[in-house]
Formats: sequence, C-alpha cells, structure tokens
Amino acid sequence: MMINICEPKKIINSYSNWEFCNYNDINIWLLSHSLNYWSAIIESIRFHRSWNWIYVFWLDQYLYRFLEGLRFRYYNIKESKKDIVKIIIKLLLLNKNIVNPYIRVISYIWDNSINTINTNAIFSITITDLYVPNLDLKSIESSFYRYNDISNNYKLSSNYSRNIIEQINAQKKWYDVVIFLWKNHEILEWLSENIFIVKDNIVYTPEIWNIVDWINRRIIIWILKEIWLSIIENEINIDFLRSADEVFFSWSATWIRKIIKFWDINFYWNSKVYNQIKDFMVLNLFSYDSINNIKITKLI
Repeated sequence: MMINICEPKKIINSYSNWEFCNYNDINIWLLSHSLNYWSAIIESIRFHRSWNWIYVFWLDQYLYRFLEGLRFRYYNIKESKKDIVKIIIKLLLLNKNIVNPYIRVISYIWDNSINTINTNAIFSITITDLYVPNLDLKSIESSFYRYNDISNNYKLSSNYSRNIIEQINAQKKWYDVVIFLWKNHEILEWLSENIFIVKDNIVYTPEIWNIVDWINRRIIIWILKEIWLSIIENEINIDFLRSADEVFFSWSATWIRKIIKFWDINFYWNSKVYNQIKDFMVLNLFSYDSINNIKITKLI
C-alpha cells in the first residue's frame, strides 16, 4: 500500500531505496506518529550550523539505537550504518540552504500480516528546515496528573494524544505551553521538553526516574557546572515554580526556550541564568569534542 501525505514543513530532498529525490516523490509521511509507533522504527536527529560547519550530538548512538530497533523488530534493510552516515552527509550537501537541519531516519512496513519476522522494511530519510522561533512563552499547568500506569503515561504507551489535547486547550486560553504534572502536583516537563527552574541563583530540575533524560538536559547540567552554578535534581512541586526567578525548557529539537509567564505570575525581567546558558551554547559549545559523555561530531 502506498502512502503519500503532504508534509507541512519545508523539505527539499529525501532519500528512499538508494535514490535521492524530492520529498513529494517518495511514498511515506515521516512524521506520522500513528504509523511510527505501530509499524516503524524512527530516529530524529537535530544538526547545528556554526562557523560554516555542521555539528551533531551523539550521531553514533542515534544510529546504533535505530539499527538495534530494527534488529528487535526483525526488520531487514540494505543500508549499513556506514551507508546511512554517507546518505546523511549527502542530504546535508544537497540542502545547503537549510539553516536548521533536522533529519528523520525511518524504516517501516505496511503489511496486514502480524508476523513481521525477517521482513524487508522500506527505508527512507528526510531532511527538514526545523526553525523554532525565539519566542518567550506563557504557560499553565495540565488539568490532569500522570500516574505510573501504561494507559496514563505517554512514555510507556507512546500515546501523545492527551498531551496534544492539553496543548490545544492551553492555546484556546491564549497560553503557549503546558507544564505536565506527576501525582502530588510534582512537575514533570512540557510535551517533550525538560524544565529548569531558577531560584536564588540555584537551578532545579526534576529527577530522571520519570522523565526522559534528553541530550540537551545533560548538556545544560554540564554547562551549569562549567559556569559555576549549582544544579539540584529533585522532586519539584508546582507551588515552588510560583516563587521562581526564571523558568526555561530545553530539548534537542527546540534548543532552549524561556517562560515569561505562568498563569498570572510574571518572569519577564529576570533572565540571567537563561542568557548565560544560551550564550555558552552559541559561543563555546562546539569547541568541545564531547560533553558529559556525549560525543560532538563535526560534519562537512
């Protein structure tokens, strides 16, 4: 069965079946979560331009995880890890006009049969220009609390529908983002972004036992130590946020973004720690070969 759904972001070239082509010429929508979580293995990789070079964090681990996912599902593809790296580099070269490269690597099946052992999967890669506006955000808290239950925890069930509904409801109230809460009103994160709260020049962030320990989270923790600021990983009650000096989010796809308002509480004027981290990311980050055991690869 052929799939051809328009992709809303800017896409120039893609790769499928050993051919480089315009995205409209391949037959898969690479950002379809309903497809990805049921019948596909997918990895999303953010690349960064700096000083006429392109950098990427943890490329080897991304591709290792992708290939291990294929092995776990018993999917077969022709491309090796070395082939995939070559394809990624060529896509970057073909799309030099893309300022914020964001690549999705996917292998999927489309078969009515439940038995997928040793299935020859379809393999594709698409590059998008994922520009994230540098906007200050207004936030509210979620109207429901997550519990340690597969039906209610999207990380276990791979179901983002409740998160998206909460986000839509927040936007109807003229807010930008939703802070999701764990039981007892403890803070978790935004949709997929880790949250950092600054109080009296100390930075607080939730423990990793119930959140995703994203690459950017580890990088920010490392930067805080480099600039001699204390970081405390602990349970954080939503009431603590109300007395914060600064609040910001971070994720590899969106980099770092600041919260300026939570309900009717303003954080407009204090951005000291946020600005220090952001400046370090722009000016210093790519002078390192690795950060906090995360390898930085320099490409083309």
